[in-house]
Amino acid sequence: MSFYNTQTPDRFVVQAPEVLNAQNVQFLLSGFNQPTYGTSSNAVTTASNQTYTSSNLINGYIARSGAGTFTDTLPLGADLITALNNNQSIRANNQLPYAKGVQVGFNFSVAILNSTGNTLTIQGNTGLTLKGTTQTIANGAIGVFQVYITSSTTAQAVLVA
Repeated sequence: MSFYNTQTPDRFVVQAPEVLNAQNVQFLLSGFNQPTYGTSSNAVTTASNQTYTSSNLINGYIARSGAGTFTDTLPLGADLITALNNNQSIRANNQLPYAKGVQVGFNFSVAILNSTGNTLTIQGNTGLTLKGTTQTIANGAIGVFQVYITSSTTAQAVLVA
């Protein structure tokens, strides 16, 4: 298994592995020095537009399939922050002090593998904006997003690879 990066003007292009699993994604995200908090793949297979759950994002990777051209939506910012505050894996790794909860500047990575057969469009949601309004991931590629907490109820996702 290998990943390679090809520098483009606005981001890196990452060649997806044959199989997206916890080991492959943690290897990929290690280049961004960010932990992943999940232990199993998040498969999103429905052949229609989907709104990802907070758990999908916190888990660190989403395997998106289902034949078609889709525009998927990130979860609500307030829901994501609540889920982060309640995530025992983050607390166990001392990433989040019990007394304070999620603080501005806390961030994590999530990788989305597009296996839909077409370009996948990702858009933000209320309280979880996406830099650039929408971003696309080519079929067979992985989009890596860095999610930054910007207030006690909002966050921003940035496509970094």
